[in-house]
Amino acid sequence: MTLRVLVVDCSEEVARGWCALLTKNGFLCKYATSGAAATGLARTWLPGIAIVNLSSPEMNGYYLAQSLREIEGMEGVCIIGISDDADNGERRQQTRIERYLQQPVTDDLIIEAVQAGCSEMSAR
Repeated sequence: MTLRVLVVDCSEEVARGWCALLTKNGFLCKYATSGAAATGLARTWLPGIAIVNLSSPEMNGYYLAQSLREIEGMEGVCIIGISDDADNGERRQQTRIERYLQQPVTDDLIIEAVQAGCSEMSAR
């Protein structure tokens, strides 16, 4: 079964680009450009991994990460947080963000993080 990845970034160009990259690498991918759109999509699509821009000016990425976990069927979602800030370990731990990437993020880092998230999910 192909793993579903939800990408959430306020920039449609960035979100679409990461989805294209992930699709090219064998994942099913959908994207959202707002917290509300991401939550709605997650409820119906139930992704296994969510890549969330934590420092988006239009949404609180930490709140979104917590909200995604509260959706029935998504309690075990692997969340990869991306931020341009230094790692906020306490906040990251509170929202149970498994992986943290600091911008700028390369294509290779995105693929590595998703593959590592997949490995962790299959080990659960």
